[in-house]
Amino acid sequence: QSFHYLLNFRNSVPSCTSAHGLTQLLMVIAEKSSIQEYRGKIASLAKGFLCQTWIQPTGEREKGNRYNDMLQSLLCIYLEHTQDVLKAVEEISGIAVPELVNAGKDGNSSTFQTLTRQTFVVFFRVMMDKLEKTVRNIPIGKPSDFSEVQTEQLLLWNLAVRDFHIL
Repeated sequence: QSFHYLLNFRNSVPSCTSAHGLTQLLMVIAEKSSIQEYRGKIASLAKGFLCQTWIQPTGEREKGNRYNDMLQSLLCIYLEHTQDVLKAVEEISGIAVPELVNAGKDGNSSTFQTLTRQTFVVFFRVMMDKLEKTVRNIPIGKPSDFSEVQTEQLLLWNLAVRDFHIL
């Protein structure tokens, strides 16, 4: 009940710091609850915050070390709570990064609007870290595995290698 009440505030948070605070509060509630659907809602919330532009009261985009720290944390939360880390990394590296490359000097990705030339390092570092941890957890195939299991593992490795190549 309280999770959904607080989730309703997602459209009215004024800053990235507030968004981060709301996300962390919802994570604490989700930890204390046994409801599994909260995990997906937290991933969706964090992704939504990463996909919007954060404007200061002065009219300028948010920036600076504190902002980068909040982005790093939100991206970690998104990648830790998403169903498929490899697909999430592929979406960012395969869609958002090319949008950034094709944008102007002060441009940003139109999909992940927090991805700018200044925040690229934050995104890159987090994605590489989460990708490496995910790859370490892909089980090693054995000749005795069923062909469906071998095919699934091969597809996972294929996606992981593609993500590493893009990054």
